[in-house]
Amino acid sequence: MTVEAREPEDVVTEVAALPRGTTVLHIGAPKTGTTSLQQSAAGSRQRLRAGGVMYPGRYENHRRFARSLLGYPKEPWLTGRAPAHWSTGILKQLVNDERDYALVSSETFSTADARDVARVRAAFTMPTHVVLTLRPLPGMLLSTWQQCVKNAEFRPFDAWLDEAFRELPMLRMPGGDVFKERDGTNLVGRWADAFGPENMTVVVLDPTDRDHIFRVFEDLLGQRRGTLERVTANSGMSAVETEFFRQAAERIFLETGSRARRDLFHGGAVNTVIAERPRRTDEPSLRVPERVTRHAATAAIRIAEQIESAGVRVVGDLSDLAAAGRVGDPAPLPGEVTSDLALIAAGGLARRAVQLGMLDEADAHRLRASAVQEVGGARTDGDVADLAAAPLPGTAPAGVPERIPSELALRAVIGVYEGAQRLS
Repeated sequence: MTVEAREPEDVVTEVAALPRGTTVLHIGAPKTGTTSLQQSAAGSRQRLRAGGVMYPGRYENHRRFARSLLGYPKEPWLTGRAPAHWSTGILKQLVNDERDYALVSSETFSTADARDVARVRAAFTMPTHVVLTLRPLPGMLLSTWQQCVKNAEFRPFDAWLDEAFRELPMLRMPGGDVFKERDGTNLVGRWADAFGPENMTVVVLDPTDRDHIFRVFEDLLGQRRGTLERVTANSGMSAVETEFFRQAAERIFLETGSRARRDLFHGGAVNTVIAERPRRTDEPSLRVPERVTRHAATAAIRIAEQIESAGVRVVGDLSDLAAAGRVGDPAPLPGEVTSDLALIAAGGLARRAVQLGMLDEADAHRLRASAVQEVGGARTDGDVADLAAAPLPGTAPAGVPERIPSELALRAVIGVYEGAQRLS
């Protein structure tokens, strides 16, 4: 059994502008182009405002607002609720500011249970339309697992998938469980019940059209095409990079007894590699095992039925929820990797440790120099001194081999991480 594809004439692809005075509440889900939309809206604040649209606050997204309103901790790994002032200021703007439309966007909202959704409904006293974006489930699963790896979680993909499919046809998303049904409700149903099905739209993004999300929101907000800059954000990693960081996080846990600090590991090593390491055509992209397409199709049927039962508007084709994407066996970490992977990650860790107040500049440069020594690029005391004075994260100096054993690369990165922890 599969999700039945609609006839082309029955698929809604364009929408009219919502009534003036509406606040559009974009609740995610995660890994559906949310970061790209948020970066675009934040970068287009003035242009949107000129068109009558308010994107409230001063940050790129409304994660802090959502965490405060939902009563969540400041961060998932902390205790104690997010402060009330994270939400009160934006709520005042939404209620009091004159504008044609407002846009609030945070995928954190999609993780709420029915009780938390009721709290959001009570706070949104203004006319509100909820928008949920979805994408093909196999790709969504793959991206969610990779995000877990970025955050220093180290469960292999197959083990992570075992949990994701443990309660089929209900789909679990370890690290971002938006499809949970533990309180007897489902993702679409709890938001439609709270705000009314007439005030909710589910957008199934076209997997072949990267501009789809921007056009839908431009239409909903009554904006001309091109108002939102086409941004590609939250870039993924190659299969080699992903497995490298997964093994690094696992080794840090085994050697220290603690999970790697997310703000250091993700904010330093991972983000720097994504931003500064050139994409390599010789490194394969991530693939989903064949079983993912079968199980995702089962989950897609359930989710499609829940959407149709809720009576909300659907933009896009529900059958796309089961689109297979890139299928193949997981790629193991090769015996050798390029040295720039280790050096850029190590340099990013050192720089981030300075930003976090863990190290002073001198210690950070010395740690990076030790990483270069580890991979064989500093052979004299003078080489080390030159590296210790070089800007962070820095490029590979002359003499560093292009490819090095993966074990050597892992040791270099882990050495900088553990050194930063030891010296802080």
